[in-house]
Amino acid sequence: MDSFGARLKNLRRQNYLTQDELAGQLEEMGCSATSKCAISQYENNKRLPDIKALTIIAKLFAVSVDYLLGSTDVSDGETRILSLYRRLDDKGKNMLTAYATALFDVDMRTGS
Repeated sequence: MDSFGARLKNLRRQNYLTQDELAGQLEEMGCSATSKCAISQYENNKRLPDIKALTIIAKLFAVSVDYLLGSTDVSDGETRILSLYRRLDDKGKNMLTAYATALFDVDMRTGS
């Protein structure tokens, strides 16, 4: 499984954030002493965030702390879909569920 640093870097990139932007967003969410330098150290596995920062990072990316720490084997794709789903309003969630159901139904009919 990926390290915390690799998972953080992947999540940051998937969300099109620079290290500076991520540090800024974390600070806005109440994570003190977060800088581009700290993000770099996290991503290079030279340092781990404290519990509060870890919780805020998980909340920001809509993933579990277990996922960040590598304790779960949920794939990046599954995590990405879940992260996007959690950010949708109810109408968007209903539309995505309907689309996924339609894709599944087509797949079942074609036997793919």
